[in-house]
Amino acid sequence: MFNKFLIFISIFTPLTNLYPLLATISGVSFGAITFVFCIINFMILVINYNDLYQFIRKNLFYKFLFFLLIAPLIVICYTYEFNFSYIFLNMYFLSLVAVSAVLCKENHKYLLRLTIFAALLLNLTTSYLSISYPELFLIMAESFDKSIYAGGRAFGLFLQPNILGHSSLLILILSIFAFYNRNDKKYFFVALSLSIFIIVLSGSRSTFLFMLIALFAHYLLVKSKSLKNYFSYEKYFFTLLAVASLSVLNSPEILNSIEDNLSRLKTSFDVTEFSKDASQQERIYKREAYIERIEKAPIFGHGLGTQFSHKEEGKLKGSAHNVHVDIVYQGGIIFYLFAVVFFTYLFVSIFRLRKSNKLLWSYGSVLILIFFGLSFVSSSLMQLRVLYIVFGPLFILSHSKK
Repeated sequence: MFNKFLIFISIFTPLTNLYPLLATISGVSFGAITFVFCIINFMILVINYNDLYQFIRKNLFYKFLFFLLIAPLIVICYTYEFNFSYIFLNMYFLSLVAVSAVLCKENHKYLLRLTIFAALLLNLTTSYLSISYPELFLIMAESFDKSIYAGGRAFGLFLQPNILGHSSLLILILSIFAFYNRNDKKYFFVALSLSIFIIVLSGSRSTFLFMLIALFAHYLLVKSKSLKNYFSYEKYFFTLLAVASLSVLNSPEILNSIEDNLSRLKTSFDVTEFSKDASQQERIYKREAYIERIEKAPIFGHGLGTQFSHKEEGKLKGSAHNVHVDIVYQGGIIFYLFAVVFFTYLFVSIFRLRKSNKLLWSYGSVLILIFFGLSFVSSSLMQLRVLYIVFGPLFILSHSKK
């Protein structure tokens, strides 16, 4: 029981981004909370030493080890400026991948379901509260120098709408693995419904568009005979619709938020209007500032983690909203090549199993496709803890023919 509790806490916390809340309540730094959970992860791996042994025997583990730890250490050797906490954070990410792999084992399938639904329900609740009662998150937001309310977009525990949306989409992709079995279709449908509602509340346009792409890609890859095989649960749909409708009717703020978010989404489909969008113009301006500084150190970059210190020093304003630009800024073209090789290897490994393991082929391909898409609209993707959780199933399935 203690082992399962530790696993649940280790995965549930990053799925819900409880770190800021825990840091605020305890009065310690964000990094200190991460350090505590890193220790918890290593405790889990020691307790589950058999699973750890199987984990480190797989070739995929060494690719993650190289990308998350060895490659950054190489980059540190040739850059004059760096933030060593970047290495520690990557160590935590690697431990999170391992614990996620333990959770996704067959003997923990019920715990995996519980963790996913618990995370979805908490994220939905906090999103709802952040719109209706934004003052609830005031202290936590001020602790991290964030705004709690902007344009009717939900913040909740994530303090940033796109992070909430991207996290919800990655949890939805994890649900593809967790509820793939034919007997679990109803669970997948409920997880899908909750995820859609959270994404709509977040107002993240990129997340909504990529969610549609992910579901369509998943359907094509598994080659189902009919969409009815996955979406024949009208009773669940109407139940969730009724609950959602009652929530909206009882809260004018929620209704206004949804209307505003749908209006913003409509703008995304209009090329002319989207190019004039204020947030889009702001992102282009910030990205150009990154590119201008990249031109000064294109090969070796400015050093790992320097985008954070440079923002504090006023050399940069905001984030680049682009993973590719962010990686090149830190470690130059050399570090970017490490990333390209790593993700190419992942895709090639998955492609080889497209006939023998339909689940891995669908899950892994959708994951890489969505990561690639989001990488052009987000800088926080590589620091998003949920991302490393969804890598866990790849280790479970990488040598499985079932």
